[in-house]
Amino acid sequence: MNEQEKKIIDEIRKNLTGDNEKDKTFLIKEAEKYKDNSENSNIVKEIGKMLYEILPKEKMEEFSNAFKKDVDNINVKIDEAYKLMFTQERNMEKAKEILLEVINTPIEFKENEQERFFSFGNIIEFLTSKYVLNLNKKAVWITLNYSLAYNLLAFISNEEHNYEKAIEYADKALYYNPMDLNNAFEKGETYKMQRKYEDMLKVTTSIYEYIFSPEHLARYYRNLGYFYTEACKFDVSFSLYLVSMLYQESKGAYQEIMYIKQVLKNPEYNIDLDTAFSILEKNNIPIGIRKENVNILYSLYLDEQLRKHNPNVIQEIKRRLYKFTNDKQFLN
Repeated sequence: MNEQEKKIIDEIRKNLTGDNEKDKTFLIKEAEKYKDNSENSNIVKEIGKMLYEILPKEKMEEFSNAFKKDVDNINVKIDEAYKLMFTQERNMEKAKEILLEVINTPIEFKENEQERFFSFGNIIEFLTSKYVLNLNKKAVWITLNYSLAYNLLAFISNEEHNYEKAIEYADKALYYNPMDLNNAFEKGETYKMQRKYEDMLKVTTSIYEYIFSPEHLARYYRNLGYFYTEACKFDVSFSLYLVSMLYQESKGAYQEIMYIKQVLKNPEYNIDLDTAFSILEKNNIPIGIRKENVNILYSLYLDEQLRKHNPNVIQEIKRRLYKFTNDKQFLN
């Protein structure tokens, strides 16, 4: 909000009398004055907040329930679009239509001086974000899944070869949820499809500090493997695909290994795991996630409140810790 907008809002607040009925009439009149100009959206939003503040308790509850219903309906639409994209009926045009309607629905959470809004996918993303995002404002977890909506639109745009739009949507998805690395991977796919491999590498390496799941680490290695295959550094790419399967079994990784053997015209070509680790180290490629991230997961694992109220989350953290450490204490 700029200084002129602040001045207008301050002036409006000064004219409030404390009489809810009079103030409501006044605020509605002020909102009508500014609503037709998009440049005044911040002013209209602040007036909306003032109107909400003077609502009787029962009206506040009615408003909150209506808002929650709207959000739930939008999330149902996002789920519907997802099913249209990834089930047998596959209808990208209909999915795109639904998703565009979603992002154009006038329920948007805009960052302000005190708050930044995120649509985290799960509680682990929310809790780990506090350690790695370095925010100077309050992180607010909203239930409206904007991140998935924009991610799906990025996927559709890639399918349509509209790469500029795909990057735009992927960046929006990352804005709403930088902890869901599928958003960054989708952006990497956009560069990959354009054969912009250096840009793909840049996106891939930028996410390393945000990796907290074995599946994301495996995909990180597979993406790097693709880059090194294109660079004809087959010992590195072979090693990456091999190490990736420690964290997630993947038919794709196995097929890439077979492809490397085919290119080298050597079906017996092989690298053992110790050699693979050595090759990664020589190429400054990290083995496993950051030690700091393992420690963050471990601190969450020890959290008494989390153990008491979210035992399923604790089980998921244990699964991840075992994958990253091979420590048998996390097997039980």
